[in-house]
Amino acid sequence: MIQSQIFGADHLSVANSLHNLGNCYRDVGDFDKSADCLSKSLSLSTAAFGDDHEDVADTCHCLAVTMTSRCELDDAIPLFERALAVRRKKLVGQDTNIASSLYNLAVVFQMKGQWNNAMRYCKEALKIQRLSLGDDNPVTSRTLECIGNIHKDRRDFENALDCFSSCVSHGNFKLQREIAVIYQFRGEQEKANEMFFKATLHA
Repeated sequence: MIQSQIFGADHLSVANSLHNLGNCYRDVGDFDKSADCLSKSLSLSTAAFGDDHEDVADTCHCLAVTMTSRCELDDAIPLFERALAVRRKKLVGQDTNIASSLYNLAVVFQMKGQWNNAMRYCKEALKIQRLSLGDDNPVTSRTLECIGNIHKDRRDFENALDCFSSCVSHGNFKLQREIAVIYQFRGEQEKANEMFFKATLHA
């Protein structure tokens, strides 16, 4: 890497380049190289700034996303929690980066089947996003969809329908098919057919 040759392997510009490179590797699906770059970046940033720095939190978060992509959920959780702790300390209470950490923790706990933890983090993320971004923002809708999916995983179909229907009302039309499947599962075929038809109009 050119930066390490010019500035030395411990320079912060090297940490920044490794951080960006790690994200790029994850975007193209090379999770091993992504984890390697982000781990090295995290070590450099932590040595330079200490644990309670926003740059350290950002790299923790990105590394946790990579670990989630590799399905290494038990490694992802403490990284997300570390990022969240720093962000709560350093950022304003309604900052969307805090909500991002909360949302990603919720996703990991949902993947592990720990629905109570997933719901708790998702609801806190949704509260922040509604205040900061509004209900019509796709990020807010994504979190509400996650809550709906948690309800569906728990076979709480009524609350799942409420969440999915709210998402559709704010423009997330792809969930019309999900709503139709729930109606079909409950034996409400007329409602299911109507929703399947609406879904084809937005396909």
